[in-house]
Amino acid sequence: MSLRERAEIRRATLAARRALEELDAAGAEELARLYGAAAERLRAAIARAAAGDGNLSLVEMRQVLAQVETILAQVTELRNATVSAGLSHAAALGAGAVLGTAAAMPVATEAVSFVRHFVAADGLMLSDRLWRIDRAAKAAIAEAIELAVIQGHGSAEAAREFLARGREVPPEVAARLGAANAARLGDQAAELMTGRGESALYQAHRVFRTEINRAHGEAYMAGAEDHPDFAGFRFLLSPAHPKHDICDLLAAQNLHGLGPGVYPSREKCPWPAHPNTLSYVEVVYRDEITDADRAGKETPMAALERLPAAVRAGVLGKGKAELFNEGRLRQGMIRAPLSKVAARIARTESSVAGQPPDTYAIAHAGGAHHGFLLRQRELPDHLIEKGMRSLQGQIDRHERWIAHPEEKVGKDWPPERVADLVEKKWPKDIARQQAQLEILGGIMKERKDGTG
Repeated sequence: MSLRERAEIRRATLAARRALEELDAAGAEELARLYGAAAERLRAAIARAAAGDGNLSLVEMRQVLAQVETILAQVTELRNATVSAGLSHAAALGAGAVLGTAAAMPVATEAVSFVRHFVAADGLMLSDRLWRIDRAAKAAIAEAIELAVIQGHGSAEAAREFLARGREVPPEVAARLGAANAARLGDQAAELMTGRGESALYQAHRVFRTEINRAHGEAYMAGAEDHPDFAGFRFLLSPAHPKHDICDLLAAQNLHGLGPGVYPSREKCPWPAHPNTLSYVEVVYRDEITDADRAGKETPMAALERLPAAVRAGVLGKGKAELFNEGRLRQGMIRAPLSKVAARIARTESSVAGQPPDTYAIAHAGGAHHGFLLRQRELPDHLIEKGMRSLQGQIDRHERWIAHPEEKVGKDWPPERVADLVEKKWPKDIARQQAQLEILGGIMKERKDGTG
């Protein structure tokens, strides 16, 4: 590849990335406008339905709830159109950075289709996520209105009874008399739509950013991978990346001898690492790989060791960072939840240094894995220790596959088959391997104690 061609692609890649950031900002502005307008329509609908005292009655509540559904359906339609336009634009930017116009169009179209049908590890597609936003907003607003009206209605009834008996209305009853106040309910509805935190607007922009990034990256990689001088994709952090997390490790590790953060194919590239990501990829060509890159091939654990302590703590979290510093964290635990890591370490360490675990006791008594126990007892220490290392490696690989199934089966497997592997088969394999590991630890414990 000529230096000129490479420079042109680099410039186009950077320009496309900047255009994507502008698209994200424009999308955020449009979504804020849509949800803000819907919030104001909700305020107006609640205010119009209120009685002369400014409170909603039970009858008026039903009218308002019907209007809530209409208003939310309208914002859903407009929001979905914004997302669709964003996907198409983002994919066109990605493909156009590495391909000519004619070649880029089908690649961009395919990337948009991929994003729409992509099933994440939680089993959800894009349409599912958008539907969940709408369902949650509708439920939260309806619940707020219903609860307030019922509380206000009940408090009014109670207040009348107190007054009829010539008694003073208790402060707690009086405080709830204005629960169904239209202005207050309007504020609540608007907060649920556009407020800080987990509002409908926040969730919509989170999905928008995640999916336009996915469309852009998939189109870019699909267009770049077929180049004859292609070597890999570099995982890059955005300058706006807010805090240290797993992305820092993915951008730093040199697992394939291609350089820090460079992965040899789309299947091997771990981008995107998480939703709402602020990270990118760029193509790397063969003549850009140096001898130092090839000599610097390393494991994820070695890459973690290289990271500054503060960055490593961000990647792992405080608890797992402490385990790493103590030498107790293994490669397969890097992306696992701390609770599972702690439980696994406890099981592993008890099998080596503590009492023989329950699994060993059951096998010793003739229960599950008894045949495995009898066979392994015939082996010398060094082979049992080798078997323990092998089983630990198998567990590490299976845990990695659960976190990143594409590493094992690729991207073309039917989602239901991938889900079966992630949710059933691989966890079952891990349980079997862990049981065998505990049995081998029990054998070694017996020999150490002189009881075997």
